[in-house]
Amino acid sequence: MNMQIKKIYLAGPIPTQNNWRENITKDLLKINNDLIIFNPEEFENTYSPATIVNYDKSIIIKCDLLIADITRLSAGTSMEILFAWQNNIPVMLIANKEINNPWLIYHSSFIVRNHLDLC
Repeated sequence: MNMQIKKIYLAGPIPTQNNWRENITKDLLKINNDLIIFNPEEFENTYSPATIVNYDKSIIIKCDLLIADITRLSAGTSMEILFAWQNNIPVMLIANKEINNPWLIYHSSFIVRNHLDLC
């Protein structure tokens, strides 16, 4: 797959159990300082469910790639994965173990074990 990536959305459970979004952002910006990386944790704490979902969708649709941390599954992350896939946005999963879920496998473009493998 040959594509120019400029904007990336970081999907995953909120609140994050670790600092994966900060770590991957730092590492991706080392590779390409011109990337625009959207971290939904920065804005999802104070709004209504409708506002959060509609805002997330409006950002995802503008992105060239969705990276999803599925080391801890969440319904919201699964929905973001499906939404990206339905809109022809490549999906990269970060999974710390073998994925056996056919829905996740089918709706992903790439699967890596950790964010360092991704970078």
